[in-house]
Amino acid sequence: MNRRPDGVLRDRMGPRAERARQGLPGEFVLRDGTPAMIWPLLPTDAETLREVFRRLSQDSRRSRFLGMLDQLDDAMIGRLVGSG
Repeated sequence: MNRRPDGVLRDRMGPRAERARQGLPGEFVLRDGTPAMIWPLLPTDAETLREVFRRLSQDSRRSRFLGMLDQLDDAMIGRLVGSG
């Protein structure tokens, strides 16, 4: 991630991802034509994220997070839901 001149963090996906993020929540069409409803995670989603993470297999955690994680800590949850 990097910071814009106004201090807001943005990811390296660039302006296209940022424009899409500004349109959230919303319905988008994926490259294969599948409609998808996408919305940002909220602080109220924190416990659900923890539970979903607990249900992932070790192999899934390793492939999704490129390493072994036992749990999502508070700092990571905060970054995911925009409160950290």
